[in-house]
Amino acid sequence: MKNIKALLILFSLCHHLVKAQEVSPSLIASAINEKGVNAVVLFDNTQFFIEKPGYSTTKKHWAVMVFNEEAAKEHGLFKAYYDKFSKIKRIDGSLYLANGKAVESLKTRDVDEIGLSAFSDGISDNMVKFGQFDNMNYEYPFVVEFSFEKQDKNMLFYPGWFPQKHEKTKVLYSSFTIESANIPFRFKEHKTSIPGLIRNVGLPFKKSWEIKNVAPFEYEPYSKNDDLPWVMCAPEIFEIDEYTGTFKTWADIGKFYHELNLNRDELPASSLQKLKGLIAPGMSIAEKTKAVYEYMQSHTRYMSIQLDIGGWQTMPATMVAEKGYGDCKALTNYTIALLKNVGVLAYPALVYAGDSYDDSSEDFPSMNFNHVIACVPMPKDTIWLECTSQTEPLGYQGNFTGNRKALLITPNGSELVNTTQYTPENNFQRRTAEVWLEKDGKAEVKIHSTYGGLQQEKRAYISQNLNIDEQRKYLLGSIDIPSFELQEFEYKVLKSRLPEVIEKANVSSRKLASVSGKRMFLKPNLLSSFYRTPLKKEGRESPFYLDPNSYSFEDSDEIIFHIPEGLKTEASPKDITIESSFGYYSSSIERIENNLKYHRKIRVKGGLYPTDAYDEWIQFVKDVNRADKQRVVLINEET
Repeated sequence: MKNIKALLILFSLCHHLVKAQEVSPSLIASAINEKGVNAVVLFDNTQFFIEKPGYSTTKKHWAVMVFNEEAAKEHGLFKAYYDKFSKIKRIDGSLYLANGKAVESLKTRDVDEIGLSAFSDGISDNMVKFGQFDNMNYEYPFVVEFSFEKQDKNMLFYPGWFPQKHEKTKVLYSSFTIESANIPFRFKEHKTSIPGLIRNVGLPFKKSWEIKNVAPFEYEPYSKNDDLPWVMCAPEIFEIDEYTGTFKTWADIGKFYHELNLNRDELPASSLQKLKGLIAPGMSIAEKTKAVYEYMQSHTRYMSIQLDIGGWQTMPATMVAEKGYGDCKALTNYTIALLKNVGVLAYPALVYAGDSYDDSSEDFPSMNFNHVIACVPMPKDTIWLECTSQTEPLGYQGNFTGNRKALLITPNGSELVNTTQYTPENNFQRRTAEVWLEKDGKAEVKIHSTYGGLQQEKRAYISQNLNIDEQRKYLLGSIDIPSFELQEFEYKVLKSRLPEVIEKANVSSRKLASVSGKRMFLKPNLLSSFYRTPLKKEGRESPFYLDPNSYSFEDSDEIIFHIPEGLKTEASPKDITIESSFGYYSSSIERIENNLKYHRKIRVKGGLYPTDAYDEWIQFVKDVNRADKQRVVLINEET
């Protein structure tokens, strides 16, 4: 009884604390004269209470002064997400004018709700409550204030603290508290040792952070943008839907996923019969895997299904075989079941897929994943399978799941492992062209390009998903030849572990070279361009970052110009070599009889570099662009 009373007192106090701050005329006055900002966060408080391993309460209360339309879009909409394991309670909101007068209110009854499956083709029990004020009726600035309480039985995920979420936004005050009824939990801090940030992390079952008067920030170009403070939290023990476990290590998380999905890999007799026809005697593991993977692709389709236990338990393989669809975990489980029945060992792997992968949490075990793929371990060349795609070739991951870590789930333990790491040599563009030049500057051009690795992805999509007219439109926008007409073109997709796309195009140009009197000016770099020169920024603070998914590549061009009789070379660029910490460039041109042969090669390696490397990058871009613009001068000796 004493423990129950103590808990009631604790949560009564916490409820008082969450409403302790309020929007007042003096608070508005402290922010209203801020210049050069989109918004000012007056306060933003989050309190998370772990009442038991399977139950928690979250209280949030925040208020933001909005100065313009951009800030109204970022801050003016109330949103709270929930699912079958959670409930949103006690929603409050108010809108205040600059003089502090409250002119609108928002209550639980005023809020709408919608299932997230309405925005996709999938099935989900994830919901969102949302509401907003009629912002168009009021002049800027105004203040929006919101608060809500959430009760949750999904204890796989704990909230975190990200006090600076938006650029050009000043934060007057933000706080985060996590507290439990003697239940251990874990946390990870990032950049919390900064002026104005107060940490209270000494107590075993209560931690808190607060920050005051934080100036607005703007992301620096070519940065990982990871210099802002944040805190992540995760359970040590958890309970959800009658499942319990520990979450101290990656092995713990893998064990939970493995046990959650045990005995869901049985296949119907019809599938087993079809499998027999796929496998021939003497097939290697790679050959068996390819046959099964292509069978799965041709007999299933992807459908997002986020139901029941947080979307982490797969539907049985039998159901996928019968219905012909499944989400990422279901299709992965189905593929692994197929492989198992042809003697190939494969495992699921949890991964955070997409462009926004962040490696800063690799040392903090948590359920921070949004995708499941299959892995066929090999002694030298592990095969990764993207089971949601009907077109991806065997083993190709690309920038969706490549160049990162994944949690490999095995019965004997789980660990973070590297997915496919794509080097510049893997992401290539190799182009050859022949140009038949006329004396008036007209030309016929025949281009043959091969794109590999990450560089083929866009063209693979275009060739497989767009019609001929749409493909033509894309090429017209991507070819940078002066005054040209596209005559013929062709795409060919070559599927392999490192896929390629061949692009052929024949064009006519009315003015490939400019003519002035008896001279012709020809730019030999006919096909390629580099990046625009970045703006120089004094006092840069962030390390220089080139995202490997965008900036690891190797391009080469070989162009032969057939020169008309009577045109002699008056001036020609010298051979150029440019080297830097993150890449190199070379170009050369030589004349052999009536042919000019131009060669260009550039290689860039993405990664994290020191802060002062930004200036070196600017110079590298300048030098490459200067080299690319050089011209050959031909003179007509017959005039």
